[in-house]
Amino acid sequence: MIQIFGFSEKQKARYFEKIKIYLAILPVFILLVLGGLNIYKKITWKEPADGVFWDEKPKGMTAVIVEVNSPAYLHGIKKGDILYSINNAPIKNKIDVSKILWAAGRSELKVTYEIARGGEIIFPSFYLREKGVNPIYFFLALIGLTTLVIGLIIFLTSKKPLSMPYIYFYFVCLCFCSFYIFSPTGELNVLDSLFYWLDKSAFLAFPPLLLYFFLIFPQRKKFFNNKLSSISILYLPAVVLLLTKIL
Repeated sequence: MIQIFGFSEKQKARYFEKIKIYLAILPVFILLVLGGLNIYKKITWKEPADGVFWDEKPKGMTAVIVEVNSPAYLHGIKKGDILYSINNAPIKNKIDVSKILWAAGRSELKVTYEIARGGEIIFPSFYLREKGVNPIYFFLALIGLTTLVIGLIIFLTSKKPLSMPYIYFYFVCLCFCSFYIFSPTGELNVLDSLFYWLDKSAFLAFPPLLLYFFLIFPQRKKFFNNKLSSISILYLPAVVLLLTKIL
């Protein structure tokens, strides 16, 4: 048997295989650190809220849902109202609403809305309330973490963990966990932007990963050859959607 630097070829192959496995599970530790940080932020962050779900409609930002006994509800805002401005700052999209509410919440000042309703303009003014995270988030995060643990166990206990089916199943579990655990809090800082893009990227990558996994496991007729250009066709829609989101 050929010896290289005191190691046989077989020992050397096993050594490099272990390195590849360690590199493959490295994203798990990164995900757990960032995911834990996201959960901590969700627990501690109290989002300033008016109690209205605003949606972008052809006529402008429109009140779709107004929570009963919320600040907006108690000051006369109704479903179908159109929001023109908050504190004299024009509103064009949901991001504008979030930024202004966040700034007003930090300063603990009143907000004054310019609302259009049936040809009439009204100016309700009120203080915002602090809203905690929806408990459903923690349930979804638990589902994601459970899926990740299952995927990791299967990956590490398989006879050939670096074979394509196991690798893809591992990545499917990784993506599934990511878009369940990552969720922006509304702080609108760099870390919050990271949570947002991790969530969107994982959500877009999950369908093509899952589809390709079903195409190769169990062994089926090859729809694609092993060339990168052929496999990348599956991911093209996700890349296009991600680019449109960025641009």
